[in-house]
Amino acid sequence: MKVQKQLETEQIVHNCKRAKELTTAIAHMITLDLQPFSIVDDVGFRSLLNCAEPRYDISSRSTFFRNIIPCLYEDLKKGIMTKIHTDSRK
Repeated sequence: MKVQKQLETEQIVHNCKRAKELTTAIAHMITLDLQPFSIVDDVGFRSLLNCAEPRYDISSRSTFFRNIIPCLYEDLKKGIMTKIHTDSRK
């Protein structure tokens, strides 16, 4: 029982697969729904995340603004450029 309780309260490491999935999903939600970066500070949003995955420690709004969203943009841009380049060769 003690081990189970400890596993429930341990935070997910930011670079593990599950944390990356959650962070990416939040970034997609912010961009697709045109949400402000401050949504990650909202009490209701944090409560929802805590209910869904209590071990997840969400990144700050400045991290989403400075790092996560720009990386998402660059990844999408590269994918589109590759697709355009590939299609233009056909």
